[in-house]
Amino acid sequence: MSLLITKNKNMKKAETIKKRMDELVIEMHQSVSDEDDKAYRKRKKRLKKDFDWLKVCYMYLTTNPTELFLEQEKDRLANRLRLIESGYVYDERQTLDAQKKDKKDYEKTMGVAKIKEQLKTIKFILN
Repeated sequence: MSLLITKNKNMKKAETIKKRMDELVIEMHQSVSDEDDKAYRKRKKRLKKDFDWLKVCYMYLTTNPTELFLEQEKDRLANRLRLIESGYVYDERQTLDAQKKDKKDYEKTMGVAKIKEQLKTIKFILN
């Protein structure tokens, strides 16, 4: 059985990501005289965070993943999140705050934040 692999015209390209990264570097190094110091630092911090995330996307794209692989990975990660979320059982005897803390600890142990970040990255690349 052969699989037909088609290129997604909406799938991001490494060159596009690299170009946006270069733009962010220029933005980070421009000094804006009408912004106060706190606003400038906040903006620069946000640009740095965006740059770091785009760097991950760029590195992912340099491995030349196929659209089929990315779709399978997206489905696998989404399924994993559903399983993790359905696997948590609330303890009815606890207070609401204790339940929230318990769930937060559970999600941290299960690596939910990392899985969500991976899913976000793959969805970005596919669209």
